[in-house]
Amino acid sequence: MKKTVLLTAVVLMLCAFLSGCRSVVPKHAYLLMSDETISPVEGTHVQVKVSSVSLPAYISRRELVRIVDSDRVTTVPGMMWAEMLDNNVRRVLERNLERASSPDGKHVNVTFDFRHLELTDRDTLRLEAVAFAEGAKENSKTFAFETPLAGQPHAARAYGAALSTLSRQVIQWLHE
Repeated sequence: MKKTVLLTAVVLMLCAFLSGCRSVVPKHAYLLMSDETISPVEGTHVQVKVSSVSLPAYISRRELVRIVDSDRVTTVPGMMWAEMLDNNVRRVLERNLERASSPDGKHVNVTFDFRHLELTDRDTLRLEAVAFAEGAKENSKTFAFETPLAGQPHAARAYGAALSTLSRQVIQWLHE
């Protein structure tokens, strides 16, 4: 009798342990890539350095986030970032802005405060960020746009395209 109770307890504990350890394994882990096609904007005399990048907590995570409606978000099953999104974004912005900057231009430090950077229910990537620039004529500007997912092989490419657009817009803003 004691052996049966002990064996049953061990089996139940093993089942509980195995079911608790089960998790969804991501099918893909994505890393954002900088835009190799960006080149210095002609006539631009600024050299941009990224001071910092901040993202809202709900998107500063390993999973790709999709907006369901005005007050709900969900993660995209099986898709994760290879590194935290804020690190990913900072690295890509640094490389993009370095390529788009004039090497002999005036140094400008820019801080990015992202309000939105997530997939929408309309098959777009929504980006909204405020850039703060030290030493610029206008020291802050809000950038907001949506990048269509159509034509992108997967959602992660839309993030890269949006950051390329943002990089170009920042250089143009600082050049004005």
